[in-house]
Amino acid sequence: MAIKDIFENYYRKLNKDIDMKSYKKYMENKISNISISPTDRLYLAREKNRPTSIDFLDNILEDKLIFKGDRIGGEDSSIISGIGRIKDLNISFVAIEKGKTFQEKVENNFGMVSPEGFRKAIRIFKEAEKFNRPVLTIIDTPGANPSPKSEENGQSQQIANSLLTMSSLKVPIISIIISEGYSGGALSLSLCDYLIMLENAIFSILSPEGFGSIIFRDSSKVEEAAKLLKFTAKDMKDFDICQEIIPEKIDPSYEYYKEIFSYLQKDVYEKFKDLQKFSSVELIEKRHERYMNWD
Repeated sequence: MAIKDIFENYYRKLNKDIDMKSYKKYMENKISNISISPTDRLYLAREKNRPTSIDFLDNILEDKLIFKGDRIGGEDSSIISGIGRIKDLNISFVAIEKGKTFQEKVENNFGMVSPEGFRKAIRIFKEAEKFNRPVLTIIDTPGANPSPKSEENGQSQQIANSLLTMSSLKVPIISIIISEGYSGGALSLSLCDYLIMLENAIFSILSPEGFGSIIFRDSSKVEEAAKLLKFTAKDMKDFDICQEIIPEKIDPSYEYYKEIFSYLQKDVYEKFKDLQKFSSVELIEKRHERYMNWD
């Protein structure tokens, strides 16, 4: 039984008069014998009920204040940004939010950030540096907005500006890839000191469909593309791109995410405290060294 079938069967039985606890136990036995492929990871990263960035912000941060606007005249709802608190630590945050309902997804352009969104993120980064607050970014995007309007408004320039700003930021940066992370849309907000990935998240130059259409001239060759792209969290850890993987369960109810949120709150807090021990010069030197060593 494929991972996709497990989730679809669960949702079909969810509204029926059956013992879901017994059914979940039965499914756990089935899952224990399944080898999870890169294509399965892709399905899990895109799964419709998977928690989104707002869930992580609500559960990791104890308080938060949302900032809107790029201070030029634009606003991009796919970027949630502002300041928040974890215990005694004040931080700045930038998160890409796809949305949960179809209407939210349309309003947020399915998590495809526009130039206005990147300008808003850069505004937050610079403010964080001014007030000496560490920065947390949360990534969940199919890529930056590729529309002609975005290109006319300087999309590539804003992606470059975001990378440039993060590369020389004098405060610690932690990034978490929670689901999909493709292309410059993901990279431009994940140039950090410490990268965390959820086990079923992916980080890649482009989607398997896009890769297939370019290399094989066939966008349906997702399975072949997924194997070649090496985009899983384990792959990123092997390449020394990702520093930490958060284990996940194959559970359509996502009840175990309470444990993930609790762990991440503690983990992010401790990692920021460790990174704050370095001077701004040391932070930037280590950050540059890390990215210059990428093959």
